[in-house]
Amino acid sequence: MRRGRLTYFAVLIALFLVLLTRCSKEEEDRFSGIDTIESTLYGDAAGYYALGFSFDLGKKIPTNGQPRPDISVHPITDAEEDITGISLETPILVAPFGFAGEFDSGTEASAFYNNLTVATSSSWMLSASPLKENQVWIFRTTEGNYAKFRVIELKSENRSTGAWASVKFEWMVQPDGTENFD
Repeated sequence: MRRGRLTYFAVLIALFLVLLTRCSKEEEDRFSGIDTIESTLYGDAAGYYALGFSFDLGKKIPTNGQPRPDISVHPITDAEEDITGISLETPILVAPFGFAGEFDSGTEASAFYNNLTVATSSSWMLSASPLKENQVWIFRTTEGNYAKFRVIELKSENRSTGAWASVKFEWMVQPDGTENFD
C-alpha cells in the first residue's frame, strides 16, 4: 500500500514538473514557415479587425494593434460584389512588395523560391495584386528586413457576411536586414 502511494505521488510530481516547464517555455523565434491568413473580421461595432501576418514576428497579429502586421489578405470585388481576385495589402506607405516570378506549377515555384538567395526586384508595388497561386514575392518589412514568400493556395467565396479570401504561403525572413537569404 505504501509503495503504491509513493508511486502515485512520484507520478503527480513528474506531471507537475512537465507542465511547469511547458508553461514557462518562451516562444521560439520563427524565421520561416508555412502559414495561412484570411479576411475574416473579428470584433464588434466598436471596432473590427482581421488577422494579418508579421514576417519579423513570425506570426499572425491583429490588423488594429501595434505593431501592425506586414500583410493582410483582401478579396477584390466588382460592382456586383462578385469576387474577381485576391490581394495582399500592407499599412507600409513605401512600396514593399517586389514581384519575383510566376510559375505554371507548384514544383517550379518551389524550386525558384528555394533557390532565391537575394532579395531583388525590378519593380516594387504597394500591394501584391492580383495574387495567384505559384507566385513568388519579395517583401520589405516594417523593421527594414527582407522576406520572401511563395503563394501555395488561394481560396475565396461569398459568405453571408460578405466576400471572404484566404492565402496559404511559404515564407522566410532575413532578420539581420541584409538582402541575402541564408
